[in-house]
Amino acid sequence: MTIGVGLIGLGMAIKPHMLSLRELEAAGRVRIVGGFARSTERRAAFAKQWDAPTFETQDDLLKAPNLDLVLILTPPGAHLSNVEAVAAAGRHILVEKPVEMTTARGEALVAAAEKANVRCGVVFQHRFRPAALRLKAALEAGELGQILSASASIRWWRDANYFKQPGRGMKARDGGGVL
Repeated sequence: MTIGVGLIGLGMAIKPHMLSLRELEAAGRVRIVGGFARSTERRAAFAKQWDAPTFETQDDLLKAPNLDLVLILTPPGAHLSNVEAVAAAGRHILVEKPVEMTTARGEALVAAAEKANVRCGVVFQHRFRPAALRLKAALEAGELGQILSASASIRWWRDANYFKQPGRGMKARDGGGVL
């Protein structure tokens, strides 16, 4: 079965997703239907870089007859409205992390997918790394005892270019850190 995939949000997250989708497309597992962004410039850049169709409106993308799944790659505060629209169109969903800005909005997002009887998954790309799988196995086997607290330090760097887009890195737009 070949899955027809569309994308909403053509910003900073697009490159790793498109690289993966191109591999899956070459293997006959997906078919890239096209992408949508509110920005005309982002749609043009996406079409040029990836030689892929774009849609002028989100509704046009959601009406594409061969669309099965939509990747939502927008800022977290837009996830709920995007999921509601995609779910109402009867399309399955894969949403970038974090799910939403608040627990209540995250729960509403899940409820929208359940109401429409569509699947909704969240991107957690590191869960299949060897270290994560070893940790999961150790936890499931009880090798670490009762976990009372945990902390993580991730040493990723974002240079000034990341923050040039207004609001990027601000709690009001991005919701804070990802758990």
